[in-house]
Amino acid sequence: MQLKMFLLAGCAALALAGCKEDLSSITDDQLAMLLGTGGNGDRPARITKKTLECTEVLGGINEATYKDMPEDMLGGLKTECRKYFKGRLDDPERNLAGLVLEDFERADLAERIAAVASAQAAALAEQRKAQRAAKIEALAHELAETAAEGKALKVELQQRHEVLVPACEKLAELRGDLKSRNRGHRLFSKGLPFVCSGQPLSKDFQQLERFEKRLARFKLPKVGGTDWSVVPGLPRVNIEQIDAQIQTVEAVTAEYLAALAEY
Repeated sequence: MQLKMFLLAGCAALALAGCKEDLSSITDDQLAMLLGTGGNGDRPARITKKTLECTEVLGGINEATYKDMPEDMLGGLKTECRKYFKGRLDDPERNLAGLVLEDFERADLAERIAAVASAQAAALAEQRKAQRAAKIEALAHELAETAAEGKALKVELQQRHEVLVPACEKLAELRGDLKSRNRGHRLFSKGLPFVCSGQPLSKDFQQLERFEKRLARFKLPKVGGTDWSVVPGLPRVNIEQIDAQIQTVEAVTAEYLAALAEY
């Protein structure tokens, strides 16, 4: 009986103060509009940690969190919170629910706001998870494309290597032959093309080998993780430049053949 009278008295007091006795008609979107910060387009305004703390303090929930706070400090915090809420309540575009400042001294409203904030946090976490999953899917596609491009590059490099090695060997033989006939020939002042010094395209193959090792070690990030990875870039093997080097070797070979034809 006493509890019933207490509830009736509380409701009467709320009615006199202009409070809403029934909060069920207030939607989550209305609370988010009133108390949320930021938001644009499909992204709703979010209830911040500061707002939650103010609803707890004024609504009298989670009192254990503030039990050691000095009374004057707690009073100052409540005053700041009331000012913060009043600025929003006075905005008719925000306060579509028609709440008043006294409503925020109700535990049921504080708990309702906390539930909305919790739902927002869960929705945001799911959104970020979905976004990360989409980014990982795009990264997997990029990885597959890079691996395919790497294989194609290796095939092209091997094809050029198969042309250059015998071409350089032949040119070396022609040079030796010409030297045995005329050690002072003008062609010896230019030397052989650089690509024929040492092992042709060896540096390009080394680059490709390092790339393949990096690619083999690469692992896609996990959806539930926080780390991120970048797909290894293709090696800087310039096929057009190699083709130009082959043409140079062929041109020099033609010069040696023409010179030998004189003897």
